[in-house]
Amino acid sequence: PCPSGSTCVQENGAASCTPWVCTPGVSCDGNAVVTCSTSGLTVTATTPCGADSVCVAGSCIPLLCEPGTTVCHQGAIATCNATGLGVTDPVPCGSGTYCKATQGVAPLCAPMVCTPGEALCSGDQPATCKPDGSGPGVLAAPCSESGEVCSGGQCVALVCDPLQPVYCKDNA
Repeated sequence: PCPSGSTCVQENGAASCTPWVCTPGVSCDGNAVVTCSTSGLTVTATTPCGADSVCVAGSCIPLLCEPGTTVCHQGAIATCNATGLGVTDPVPCGSGTYCKATQGVAPLCAPMVCTPGEALCSGDQPATCKPDGSGPGVLAAPCSESGEVCSGGQCVALVCDPLQPVYCKDNA
């Protein structure tokens, strides 16, 4: 039998132990997924991971963050770890605040702009406040599409036409 890390190969009537060129199965080589034959003698495929992912245990895993940067993560300000797959030293934002990340600006804890789960209007569109209180989540269709207006987070019928003057007649 051949030692570990090699395969028995018969050539010209003679058998010899040939060292593997790769580990059989799927693995990583740098930041690329490598598929190796069951004999360990042939790389059958190499697939580079993109710039926004890293090879881990034979799979391209999306980066959570850019290594070494300061980020918002689960309601806390934290430092992205060296692999980009996690964070270290999280500092939670206090009650009534959320972690606000703005392009080109360091994350900060900002006051909530709405109560999480609260029904609200974003312009003419009903919405629900995001779980972190940072603002409206998924917006519904504009109320104006159905001839209504947004009030209290829902579409309601117009009581009067805001473009028409309102007059009192006969004290009514």
